[in-house]
Amino acid sequence: MKVFNRMGVGLAALMMTVLWTGCDDDNTGTDADNKKLVRVQAVSTTDIDGEPFTISNNYVYTYNADGTLASWELDMDSDDSESLENGAYTWTANTIYENHQDGTSITYTLNDDNRIEQLAYASASGEDYLYTYAYDSAGRLTIANIDSGIMSYTYTDGVITSATYQSTDATDNYPLQYTWTYGTQTCRGYNPACLICNLTGTLFLSDVHIFNACPELVNLRSNRMPTELVVTTTDTDNSFAVNNTCSQTFDYVLDDDGYVEQVIICQKFIDFTFDITYTFTWE
Repeated sequence: MKVFNRMGVGLAALMMTVLWTGCDDDNTGTDADNKKLVRVQAVSTTDIDGEPFTISNNYVYTYNADGTLASWELDMDSDDSESLENGAYTWTANTIYENHQDGTSITYTLNDDNRIEQLAYASASGEDYLYTYAYDSAGRLTIANIDSGIMSYTYTDGVITSATYQSTDATDNYPLQYTWTYGTQTCRGYNPACLICNLTGTLFLSDVHIFNACPELVNLRSNRMPTELVVTTTDTDNSFAVNNTCSQTFDYVLDDDGYVEQVIICQKFIDFTFDITYTFTWE
């Protein structure tokens, strides 16, 4: 799985989290424009030693009466195992606390604009991580200082179109360049394609959920829909860096209200192809 983690942004293992949507909100205030993401199903199939291997992850989100995220539940079902996890949130004026059933905790510290500026992760096994996020004067996320490296983002017409990643690992200190292409299609609500990007370094979607259900906390709620992501490196002498280069294409299906109902992603690495299908339920 290391090939996914070292990318910093991209598919993290078999389930990831944000970044290629922009910052504008297309809501108009009607009920149809204010649906919440209540379920995500992610089905991935890959080839392991010549045999197909399938993983199906089902995520369920609940909300408080004031609209804040209340809890999550994850049902993981693969060809060789099955597990169930869950967690709950407590919201205060400038801090959000998340507690998992296994004893893991995450503390999110908010800035004056109610954006996450720090994420402190403490696992039940004693692994601790600290991530920081920086924003420009317009409130756009510009830097994510995550466990595996530093991501810096560039915007065009309000959406992230490119990013650079620099590993902080002295043994694998290589750069990566990310370039996103957008089509003309837009969706209602917000584009959950932010799920495919990772704001948490080595943490997976099963560790951090708030970016998926609440992209506004990092000012990444948008109705724009990227169609392709290309990852390249200038360090062509580093075989590990080269193996992390890839391309991703995205095909969308919208429901009757114009929300993203499904995203089919085809990710092509140097020596293998990885497909994953996300299905979203909104209420």
